[in-house]
Amino acid sequence: MRESIRIIVFAIIIAVVCSGVLFGVTQFTQPYREINEEAERVKNFLIALGAPLDENAGSEEIINFFKMNLG
Repeated sequence: MRESIRIIVFAIIIAVVCSGVLFGVTQFTQPYREINEEAERVKNFLIALGAPLDENAGSEEIINFFKMNLG
């Protein structure tokens, strides 16, 4: 009986720690994810317009290109 309680407590502790780590990583990467999502929308828009875009351009470069030329 005592062993099964220890296993359950251990599982709960591991779950809480993993949840905390996952939450922290999500909060840390959220600004990068938002920038990448915006860059993807802008990139698709620019491709539809036939704008000359470098395939290796980063997210910030794509957004800046859009703002300088169309925004």
